[in-house]
Amino acid sequence: MRLAPASQDTTSVRDAEGSTPDHSAQLRSSVRLLHGLTWDTSAYFTDRLVYTKVPAYTRLDSQLSWQFAEKARLSIVGQNLVKDHHMEFVDDTASAGTTLVKRSAYAEVSWQF
Repeated sequence: MRLAPASQDTTSVRDAEGSTPDHSAQLRSSVRLLHGLTWDTSAYFTDRLVYTKVPAYTRLDSQLSWQFAEKARLSIVGQNLVKDHHMEFVDDTASAGTTLVKRSAYAEVSWQF
């Protein structure tokens, strides 16, 4: 980012560039097992946010699904399995709210019609 040469703004570029991670990565895996079972796993790394002082984090999500009928599926999902929580965003202005993502798990039944 660059400011106009005559700009008196001393914080916008620093704040904007420090509010996004320098590095991030994703790794995904999907395996078809026997009898209609599939196992999907995703790993995510996000670098720290300098301006808002959010530390880097790694997230792991996993899903085991069973296709028990042609258009029906049962899934068990776990999200954020590495730690019990991580921070993704800090709102210094109190306009949006700080985001703290907790570990979660759920079951899902889907039916297509």
